[in-house]
Amino acid sequence: MRLGLLAVAIAVLAAGCTASSPAQPPAAVPSRPPAALPTLAAATTSFPLDAYMLKPAAANDLDVVLDRLTIVCLRRFDQAWPGDDRNEFDLLRAGVNRFGLADDDLAASLGYHWDSVPPAEPSPELRRHLGGCTSEAARKLGWAPAEFAWLRQLNDQTLQQAFADPRALAVTARWSSCMAKTGSPYARPADAESDPRWRGSAAPSADERRVARADVGCKQQVAFTATLSAALAAEQDNAVRGNRTRLEAFRSMAARAVAKADTLRGDHQSPAPGGQQAIPPGNWRTEHARA
Repeated sequence: MRLGLLAVAIAVLAAGCTASSPAQPPAAVPSRPPAALPTLAAATTSFPLDAYMLKPAAANDLDVVLDRLTIVCLRRFDQAWPGDDRNEFDLLRAGVNRFGLADDDLAASLGYHWDSVPPAEPSPELRRHLGGCTSEAARKLGWAPAEFAWLRQLNDQTLQQAFADPRALAVTARWSSCMAKTGSPYARPADAESDPRWRGSAAPSADERRVARADVGCKQQVAFTATLSAALAAEQDNAVRGNRTRLEAFRSMAARAVAKADTLRGDHQSPAPGGQQAIPPGNWRTEHARA
């Protein structure tokens, strides 16, 4: 159960040219833009579909309580499962970096390794029971996974449409020109993020961090995020108008499921999942336990 909004953006852009090795010594990372130029502020803008997304604390509680219920179910089959590594519903991950890496501090410290949480592969025996137990957990809370999958698909669709907007194509070309001047001739941001040189290592190299900072700097210089934000807002306005009834039904369903999760949350204890003893519901204090 993983979130991949940013991955969708990467997949859309990855259809372009692959990165080539720098043909000249790397130039300096572009300087930050003037204060008047919109940069990260646009990335944190609220978009029309955001109104239907789960709020952080509610998303965290729902995710962890679903995990707890799944764990209890799996114990009936003598299966141990520690829960997911990532909050499935934490859509804030895609906020600042919604259109690709946009945080200079993140780029300087982690390069493109900032979002690497490898999925855990369940054993065949665990896999036989996991689907049924996750479905049972969802039913107990009145949560509709299929409707959440639909909302994510709608969100992803609008993001793809935004990247295909003529304004996005034009600003991507300007970004590419900027990157070429730094010695990193990538056609699209996804080409920089998915450069094969970054694979196979647990930590970013100095060159990866340099390219990542150049990527962010060029996005700031050409107002990449602000441009994509305008395109995405238009696409999501259309999506909301065309799906308002279903979106409102999702919001009502999610509110009821979150309320049920809240009643199971109990006191301030937050025991680690996967222990040998069943966890009493009164100990399921999950708000902000992990995010």
